[in-house]
Amino acid sequence: MIFHSLTEKVSAFLRSRTTNTIERHRVIVYLLHSLLVVTIISMQFLGLGGSNDPLPLSMSGIHLAVCLLSLLLYLTQWLTLSKAFSLTALVAQCTIVMRFFYFATVRPDHFLQLILVNQIVSLLAVFFLVLSFVRLTPFIVSAISVVSYGCVAAYLQEPSLWRLFGFFLFVQFFLCTLGELLRYNVMSVTKENTDLHHRETALMHAVRLNRQEIEAYLRMSGNAHPS
Repeated sequence: MIFHSLTEKVSAFLRSRTTNTIERHRVIVYLLHSLLVVTIISMQFLGLGGSNDPLPLSMSGIHLAVCLLSLLLYLTQWLTLSKAFSLTALVAQCTIVMRFFYFATVRPDHFLQLILVNQIVSLLAVFFLVLSFVRLTPFIVSAISVVSYGCVAAYLQEPSLWRLFGFFLFVQFFLCTLGELLRYNVMSVTKENTDLHHRETALMHAVRLNRQEIEAYLRMSGNAHPS
């Protein structure tokens, strides 16, 4: 009963904010990303993962605060989905850069693993941005991510980090390029569908018939011996 009620509320929210399947897909991806951020950072605050040092925790707090603020601004229609998502992703990447240089200079326990985990977080952020068809932001996040990771790898002179540099470089910019192609194709199909709908509406208005009446008329016209 509770699940059914929640499903109805989510469906009503999506209908109020979107007009087609593509827009609903983008909203769902953005909401899932926000839920994932809140869950993971809450687990870190509870000591269930990540670094418990003051600076990394502070960066996580900033990330969480901006994520919730962006979500609030989107829900109150102060920001579009792309701007809200971009704001969250860019601030998150800046906090990851701060963690990188903290781990590289202070070198707490398991700092190499923490650097890799944060780089994977950057990769996941790019993945979610691509899934939501956000323009340009995946390239910016990837550029900051790869450059900062490369600087840390060069500073530490760790072979294990350098071996993965090419992998992250290839995967992140491959995702960005693929995402841009997908975004272009999806938007083109959406525009074609919108134009087709407008032409159909104009035709029905011109002949003063609805869809069912036009279909019936076409079927009747195909009859060799109409009544």
